[in-house]
Amino acid sequence: MSREVMKMRTTFTKDELIPARAFRTLSQRELARKLKNHEKLGILFAQEGLDAVIVSYERYETLMQKLAMLEETLEDAELAAQLGSRVETAPDNWIPHPESVSTEMLYRQHHP
Repeated sequence: MSREVMKMRTTFTKDELIPARAFRTLSQRELARKLKNHEKLGILFAQEGLDAVIVSYERYETLMQKLAMLEETLEDAELAAQLGSRVETAPDNWIPHPESVSTEMLYRQHHP
């Protein structure tokens, strides 16, 4: 994953901002050139101000992959916090689970 994308600035330079009304006359070639020259483009709307951002598909795909990785990491951390010491219990300390005993019955035997 590109380090460049992970360090993308959240602020915009003047050259990275395009008024929404400019899309009436902006050619596809000019828009493609702007995307090649800038990591992102901000779209300025008359009433809302900066309300949209355009990035290349390659950058978008990289951002989505990074987001998925971060979501998985967060889920793992939440599970570890929720399960606490059960996650870190060494196999030597596990209670044997005979096939003839249900998990509920085994739990009741060890947690009266």
